[in-house]
Amino acid sequence: MDETTAGCMHSFASITPYYIALAKGVRPDQMGLAHKDPDDGRAYVQCLGPCEMTGGGTVTFSIERQDD
Repeated sequence: MDETTAGCMHSFASITPYYIALAKGVRPDQMGLAHKDPDDGRAYVQCLGPCEMTGGGTVTFSIERQDD
């Protein structure tokens, strides 16, 4: 979280299905969530319900798998 550590239930609902797939090794490009460069390794997901916290704007999350 580059700009804040705050999150809401809408954001968690947006991220959870893809988090599980990424954790299992599914690549973002296989899910249609990759940026222009499929080797970027990041999945990009939009929040389901932007609300008063964003002034009605769209929140986009960049998710990447980090191996221990």
